[in-house]
Amino acid sequence: MKIRPECDEDRLLLACTGLHLDDAGRELIGGLLGTGLDWNYIVITAYRNNIAPLVYTNLSGTGDERVPADALTRLREICIVNTSRNMRLSRELHRVVELCNADSLPVMLLKGMALIHLLYRDIVYRPMCDIDILIHEDDFGRFRHTMSKLGFAPNRTLPDLGGRELVEYGQYFDQVKFYNNRVKIDTHFRLLNMGVPSADEEDVWDRARLVDMEGVPVRIPSAEDMLLHLCFHANHHHFASVMHFCDITETFRLFRDEIDWERFLRKVQARRMGTSIHYTLRYADALLGAGIPEWILDRLRPPTLRGKLFEFIWEKIIVANRERLDLGNLEGPVYYLLEMDGLREKALFIRKSLFPPLCWLASYFSRPASPNLYMRYASTMSSRLFRSIHFGAAAGGGERR
Repeated sequence: MKIRPECDEDRLLLACTGLHLDDAGRELIGGLLGTGLDWNYIVITAYRNNIAPLVYTNLSGTGDERVPADALTRLREICIVNTSRNMRLSRELHRVVELCNADSLPVMLLKGMALIHLLYRDIVYRPMCDIDILIHEDDFGRFRHTMSKLGFAPNRTLPDLGGRELVEYGQYFDQVKFYNNRVKIDTHFRLLNMGVPSADEEDVWDRARLVDMEGVPVRIPSAEDMLLHLCFHANHHHFASVMHFCDITETFRLFRDEIDWERFLRKVQARRMGTSIHYTLRYADALLGAGIPEWILDRLRPPTLRGKLFEFIWEKIIVANRERLDLGNLEGPVYYLLEMDGLREKALFIRKSLFPPLCWLASYFSRPASPNLYMRYASTMSSRLFRSIHFGAAAGGGERR
């Protein structure tokens, strides 16, 4: 995410991210349209930040002739591609949830699809590339069987695991994903699927709400769990997209009077994420006028030295250089080691990540279990890290969607 609020093009983009423009927003857009804008930059930046559908809707809705027809056409084409992909994802998800319900198998939607049915109310507005589903680890065997009936298979051979060990495999080593020839589904066992797994998340399930998905009921997280997950997700991906902050802002605006803030703060503090959540909410406020109450920011505000250290490492090094570094699968672990849990949990995470059980490696490489697999694993990880940094630097700023 490279957005400069002092730049007229970026100010226009930010003004066009709201689901419901007020008079002030329309006046701001109208004023900016007369300032000699770089429309090629606007289209490309909207695409890279996953906000092209919102920008197209709000710009086309102005009816202002100062918006170039070519720019609107390009934005509309992005919307068409996005809508087609989302419709494909929606059809597959409908089949999955319908069969899971028939099998009395509880599932919960996270992120994109949950937000479409809760906030955006139209499949065009929220770009997605996959589906995220939360399940109980003890239900994984049944879930896998249900997925196989729908033509989905795991992305790689999985070790025979259950319970806590399955959760650790997904969080320390390799997230469990299912594919068919059209769609990818990411399986989550915890709301925050990074680092040492929390012992119990029954409160997440107890507080979940039911929404109607084209005639099929499905669970989504409560307002505060949704907000926490979205803040975590934005940090996990190092603020890669303005859409992350749109999600956070719209969730807060819709549910500000419903959020159990004390529960939200307890969950943040339990994982020692206060600093990063403080800055995430502050950025949403600064960029999009989310309206986060000052007392919430004050409760999360870190000590001065801790805050300055976070700003330097996070903003000046990681976020500012994320395109050149292109950390890929290391984005989540970097965030975890900087900003979640305590030293004991970090040490456990490092140990299990660097030296996973042999049965995990045997499945990952489809080889008999042998200590030699640790050498192969180290070589694979080193090569992946080198390619990420080397090609990210060579790209010189090409941002992933």
